Amino acid sequence: MKTMTEIIYAAFAVMILAVGPLTAYGAQEDLFASINGGNVGSAVFRYTPTGLQSTFAFGLPFARGLAFDSVGNLFVATDFCSDTCQSSILKITPNGTQTTFATLSVNFFASGVVIDSADNIFVDAQDGNEPQNLPSTIFKFAPDGTQSTFGSVPGQSFGPAFDSAGNLYVPDGVFHTIYKFTPDGTRSVFVGPSAFTANQSPAGLAFDRSGNLFVSTEGAFGIPPGDMILKFTPQGAESTFATGLNTPRGIVFDTTGNLFVAEIAVPPPGDILKFTPGGRKSVFASGFNQSNRGPQFLAIQPPTPTSVTINFDAIDASSNPVGGATLKDYLKQYGVNINKVTANSQVIVDDDRRSYGGGVVFASSPHNFLSNYGLNAPNSFTLNFATSLDSIQFTRIAGGPYPTRYASWTATAFNASDAVLSSVSESSPGIVNFPAKTFTLNGPRIVAVRFDSNGFGSAAFSAVLLDDLVLNYSK
Repeated sequence: MKTMTEIIYAAFAVMILAVGPLTAYGAQEDLFASINGGNVGSAVFRYTPTGLQSTFAFGLPFARGLAFDSVGNLFVATDFCSDTCQSSILKITPNGTQTTFATLSVNFFASGVVIDSADNIFVDAQDGNEPQNLPSTIFKFAPDGTQSTFGSVPGQSFGPAFDSAGNLYVPDGVFHTIYKFTPDGTRSVFVGPSAFTANQSPAGLAFDRSGNLFVSTEGAFGIPPGDMILKFTPQGAESTFATGLNTPRGIVFDTTGNLFVAEIAVPPPGDILKFTPGGRKSVFASGFNQSNRGPQFLAIQPPTPTSVTINFDAIDASSNPVGGATLKDYLKQYGVNINKVTANSQVIVDDDRRSYGGGVVFASSPHNFLSNYGLNAPNSFTLNFATSLDSIQFTRIAGGPYPTRYASWTATAFNASDAVLSSVSESSPGIVNFPAKTFTLNGPRIVAVRFDSNGFGSAAFSAVLLDDLVLNYSK
């Protein structure tokens, strides 16, 4: 117990050094590993399924936990330390843009990072103000960065994990306990000290497809049978999956059931092990020969769908047009956000049955459509995509029997350098009973589409009216 604490707390005595530049890129279902390298030399490595290594990010301070959200953004816990530590959570988008997503209070050491099904980010952070046990707080960040405290455990914690029901499991390496938190934050003990020996401190957690919890343990330091991977059924029944390991910490399953284990090199060498579902072990990556300068935590990049359709029908616009936070949250689940909206106008979702009592327009997937309301003048808005697109299709909705003049418009696709990739346009489609029409913008690597309307339509219809956005990703 004492030794495990000393491994991490040594980080609090490192001198401040400059942070180097960052680079980033990635691919679907590759393995990502945070690599400990102190205040200036930490990195995130990327591995293809065959083990080919490349650098995803470098120049990080004490890189620790990492996790992907549903649209492929990678969140990485980093800790810049001198006499105290300043922890930050970095966000790296699929196109490589890196920003600071959140910052913790001084002297918390961010460790594990996990993300729930609603893309809330949970950070397991050790409190350096209490070095005896390093009690850990679980901070929760909404997708917009709003921070709250979800829960805590009395000792040092590393790698939490969610089960399929949304319960969060958190290891406590000091008091040899794994806690279970329900989605509302209620804490209970899943397994207690009797599940571990004096030399077994639970460190990293991961669930397999059957709901079994796998736990890496640290603290044996070569004492037979060494550090282990333990397996617990959903009911808490314990068995041993692997023995003879060297300080395993982060663990993760890929989509085919292989378990990857990071051995952190205390003592060296460190490596990443791969276990088949049947338990056969092999070395997946190696070459970490400095003490505590090996891999720390692991994450598998989730597969990106090849195509997603957004039809807006999940929003209730039957009484009033809906925009603001409701529309923002709806689009966020698809990795889409709106900006550069013309002043004094608002991008909204409306219901074709409500609009002027019906009979004016007809959405292609009843009954909602997207438009920009508020101006009888030229107007513009931009859709931005967290994951770049090969192409995007959308439908300009149909006009009904009620006579109305509609605007002319242009849609333009851009890449990350703001270069124009393609453009489509349409003169006013008519006044009455005109059919819907589908348009396509081609990439590759579309990250934004700007819609410009001339504003010469009638009333609410002075902007393009959209439905059925089809986002096509690289295969």
